Amino acid sequence: MSDESVVLHLSSFIGEGAFATLFSVQSSSHTPFILKVYERQAVQQELEARRRALRERLALEVLEQLPSPFIVRMGLAFEDDRCLYTVLHLAGGQDLSALMSSHGPMPGTSARFYAAEISMALGHMHSLDFMYCNLMPEHVVLALDGHVMLCDLSMARRMPGRNGAAPPPARTMSIDGVAPEYMAPEMLLGLVCCKTVDWWSLGCLVCELLTGLTPFVHQDSVRRLLANILRADVEHLQEHENIGVVEFDLLRQLLALEPEQRLGAWPHGYRGVLAHPWLAVAELAEDALLRKMVTPPYAAIAAIDRSAVPEEVVAAHAMGAEAAVPWADVNVLVNHDQPFEHWSTAPGVRIALSSAF
Repeated sequence: MSDESVVLHLSSFIGEGAFATLFSVQSSSHTPFILKVYERQAVQQELEARRRALRERLALEVLEQLPSPFIVRMGLAFEDDRCLYTVLHLAGGQDLSALMSSHGPMPGTSARFYAAEISMALGHMHSLDFMYCNLMPEHVVLALDGHVMLCDLSMARRMPGRNGAAPPPARTMSIDGVAPEYMAPEMLLGLVCCKTVDWWSLGCLVCELLTGLTPFVHQDSVRRLLANILRADVEHLQEHENIGVVEFDLLRQLLALEPEQRLGAWPHGYRGVLAHPWLAVAELAEDALLRKMVTPPYAAIAAIDRSAVPEEVVAAHAMGAEAAVPWADVNVLVNHDQPFEHWSTAPGVRIALSSAF
């Protein structure tokens, strides 16, 4: 989006998360975007909300300089006295959870396509020294061209100081907001974590794509689910009709209990995942994936309706006020005593929000 005055027209109310509200908006040129809104006071009062807002803001800023075709991009960020706003390029389609609800377990060729593109996205995050930490079907949105786009970067952790001659650094982390079905054992135990938590989550997601269930699910007890994760016993997966020898080998390696033994661990990274026999097919070569030359297995379905934005929602988020704050470097933003003082992405930008069309 340009640095000129911009008017964003509210199209529809998408929903509310733990700390943010999502809207569909259009620019004056009818370009669709997603508007993510954090209430300033609520975020300032809750440490976890503040962390998520700043994590996502940092990740989006870095990705703006080094984008990936498989990760959501930021258009603008701005603020007013009541709220913090992030404008995201619209993916447009439904997420993988909705796709699985419609189609059920996928054939291997379809699951392989999504696993390959997600691996490319995770590999890009890792190359920028980020752990994604939030992989689940609801956060993998299909763009209108049918290709995947990772969304919701609020759990992304920066891992600075990587040394190419040694394994990347690790850190302890909060698990608030991470779905337990996709959580690596070391996260559950509060141990030091590294980027291999994302490859564990990919293993859980691939299993769900193939079978309709995550590998350690227990219908009656969350405690049993967590116990199954900590055991990392995947032998029962061989019994499923959609999991052959090669598929099981992939899952066994992604879901290794020891992080350094997982497929995708240092030093091979995402290329080690793509080199596995299940994924190492000619049509899924890395160059073909990056150029989006592979035809998606399912046609994308637009996910956002055009229902009116409720007036009380507009009022609650102070829509209609103009906002402009000078830009500051994102590294200053993260460490600033008043971290939301420098949220906006460009000097002199003025943005008005309107619910009228």
